[in-house]
Amino acid sequence: MSSIVIAKLNNEKDADFLLQVIKRVQGEAKILKGKALEDFHFAQLIDEGMKSETVPLSKIRAKLRK
Repeated sequence: MSSIVIAKLNNEKDADFLLQVIKRVQGEAKILKGKALEDFHFAQLIDEGMKSETVPLSKIRAKLRK
């Protein structure tokens, strides 16, 4: 069985610690930064859009401003 953990952390030290813990239990892990993180946020918007007919323009603009 596979599991996915998504965590939003405020500092890199905590992210590195969790990365090491996951690797010790034979898991795969990676930290998303920069462009990969932006792509993840856009994918979330796409998923949300697939569930409903419209996504508010204000939400898209907010994501683009980040």
